Amino acid sequence: MHWDVSHSKELQVLLLNFKGKHSAESIFKASETIIRESRRLKLYKLLVIATDFTTDSTPTEIFRLPYEYYAKWGLHPSSRIAVLEPADLNARQIANFYEISSRNLGWEVKVFGNRKRALKWLNGSH
Repeated sequence: MHWDVSHSKELQVLLLNFKGKHSAESIFKASETIIRESRRLKLYKLLVIATDFTTDSTPTEIFRLPYEYYAKWGLHPSSRIAVLEPADLNARQIANFYEISSRNLGWEVKVFGNRKRALKWLNGSH
């Protein structure tokens, strides 16, 4: 289980790159880190690279991100979060649940099958 947060100056996005299997606690720590960096840089376009991501987290645990933690950690209301779809079926289902629950709570979150479309959406093109 590994994750890292980086800033792509060329793309003007923050990247959260997940590798391997992650617990809810690992997902929460990574999310808090990218949100903190987003606030510091005043950069509200976030790309989550989850193609090699797996998890044993439940939908109830994941729901805490948009429902409880985003406001607590200070995620800017105009933030956009694009998630590159995991290859693992269970992780893909969790990602799709995360998208729907986040959007239902007013956060701009979308899962994408490819990076090009995700970046286009992050930059305001639909």
